[in-house]
Amino acid sequence: MADLIPIIVATIAVFVLITLFLGKLFRTYRFFNLIPSFIAFCIAVYNMYIARNMPLDDPEGLARGLIATILLIGALSGAVTAVVFDRLIPFLAQRNR
Repeated sequence: MADLIPIIVATIAVFVLITLFLGKLFRTYRFFNLIPSFIAFCIAVYNMYIARNMPLDDPEGLARGLIATILLIGALSGAVTAVVFDRLIPFLAQRNR
C-alpha cells in the first residue's frame, strides 16, 4: 500500500499541471481544461467494467481495479483544480474589491 502513495501523488500532480496549462493556454474556452479529467474518467469507468467482468482469481482484474482507482483520483483532482481556478478564484477576487 505504501508503494501506491507516490504513484497517486504523481498522478495528482500531473493532472493538476495539465489542467493549469490548458487553463492558461485556452483562456476563452474554459471547458478545454476539463478534457483530461473527462478522458481519465472514461478510461477509469472502462477499466472498472472490465475488472468486474473478470474472474475473481485473475490478477489482471486487480491491476485494472488499481488503474481505475488511480485514474479516478486523477480525474477528480483535475476537475477540482479546474473549478477552483475557473470559478472560485475569480469569485473571491471580485468579492474582495
